[in-house]
Amino acid sequence: MDGTAHISQSIYERSGFELIPMTNVHRYAERLNMRWKNINTSTTLSYRELKEVKEAIAGDFLEIQIKLQEKRPNFKMIELPKQEDIAFYHAEGVITDE
Repeated sequence: MDGTAHISQSIYERSGFELIPMTNVHRYAERLNMRWKNINTSTTLSYRELKEVKEAIAGDFLEIQIKLQEKRPNFKMIELPKQEDIAFYHAEGVITDE
């Protein structure tokens, strides 16, 4: 455990460790951005509905990538789709030949 989780303090204390306050150098709150969107990814979706879901995901991914590259030109996000979705996301421009 690296001590960044809120629960870590009580676990260490109950285990008899002496806690030494330190500065958090990771700055997760400054570096981590989460974006939530309610998307139905059920396996019972029709082909058309599933295509619409994938298009929404691809659009969001590209939008976020563009915004990030404005701030950090060399930054690349890594896409991790299912194996059978790679061709779709490649065609949408989410996955590049690089």
